[in-house]
Amino acid sequence: MIQSFPVSKRRHEAHAVARVVFVLACGIAFTSEAWTQTAGAFAEKFEATLSSVHVVPPVPSVGSGSMAIEIIPGDDEMRLVFSSMNLAGSLTGVRIHRAPLGTNGDVILALDPVSFVFERSIDITARQELARAIRSGEAYVSVTTSAYPEGELRGQILPAGNRPPVASQTYAPSQVIIADNLDSESVAMSIHWLDASDPDSNRVNYILNLAGDPYFVDIFRTEYVGEERGIVMTVGDLYAMYDQLAPPWTYEEGSEPIVPFYRRLTVSDGSLWSSGPIEQTLITKRGFITSTEEAGLPETFVLKGNHPNPFSSHTTITFDLPEQADVSLEVRDILGRRVHTIPARSMSAGRNQHLLVDGVSLASGIYHYRIMAEGRSSRWQQAGRMVRLR
Repeated sequence: MIQSFPVSKRRHEAHAVARVVFVLACGIAFTSEAWTQTAGAFAEKFEATLSSVHVVPPVPSVGSGSMAIEIIPGDDEMRLVFSSMNLAGSLTGVRIHRAPLGTNGDVILALDPVSFVFERSIDITARQELARAIRSGEAYVSVTTSAYPEGELRGQILPAGNRPPVASQTYAPSQVIIADNLDSESVAMSIHWLDASDPDSNRVNYILNLAGDPYFVDIFRTEYVGEERGIVMTVGDLYAMYDQLAPPWTYEEGSEPIVPFYRRLTVSDGSLWSSGPIEQTLITKRGFITSTEEAGLPETFVLKGNHPNPFSSHTTITFDLPEQADVSLEVRDILGRRVHTIPARSMSAGRNQHLLVDGVSLASGIYHYRIMAEGRSSRWQQAGRMVRLR
């Protein structure tokens, strides 16, 4: 049974009442009466910050909102406060679904929204699946509108006091060359990043935004990559980006401009998120790459070591890669135990390619690492030594 209830009625029914201020992601706050203790049982508190960033896949909306939830264990009652603003269309539905972060799931509770701000009291005696999903972190709120009938806002329901994950930096070549005689399906570059951490040990997902300006007004590509730690981009991808971003006038062959694009990684726990630094890659277009230029690629795989060494938290391993290859890394301690790995990721050919090693979890000491690369025609592996000093 779902019913609306007035604040004045709840004030008389509660044994102890506290005024709670729920702060929305958009910066606006509203107040609502909320129980801190009812019939001798303390309420379990949960919250969800609602954003288009969390929709799978994301949608281009500036709308925002929040939902605060209290479950009263002894009363089999759930109370919630919902608010939203700046939606692209009229509000058509507010629902709670069962699904973990990054996936879409079935509806387990449909609310009939009466306005952009409302409160509800819900008898969950026969809705224990709903309570279990919320407590396990496998429930999310979705908001549908006339503009986005499949969902404009979404937020994972997590315990109250949830904190945002730590932002992560991306790594990619600073410049890449494309040419008419290159296979459009061949890998031109990769963008990758380290695992992000979350202060509440929540799972996190990654969203990569690419833009034509450093202010991210002109976002032309959004990649919802889930838990993956990188993407690859083909020559064809870069050609399409170049044609989209280049100034709209005709150039003589050989005088094409160098076109920049910008990348930014967002790390989300499904409710809160953090965005990393904005970084740039330059695209240079050539009509033709000669055999002499192709010969300028490294002839063999060369490991150039890691820097800094010793290191305190992170170190970068640099190497030359003669052809596009899947590159992986393993780190072992002096007893031969494997203590860290970087799974295979596709990387383009070139000099001074690099892998960033996150050594925060490693104890001080000497470590041996082995980097492995598997290309279309060859395989390589080389080893080095690194020292961690806290």
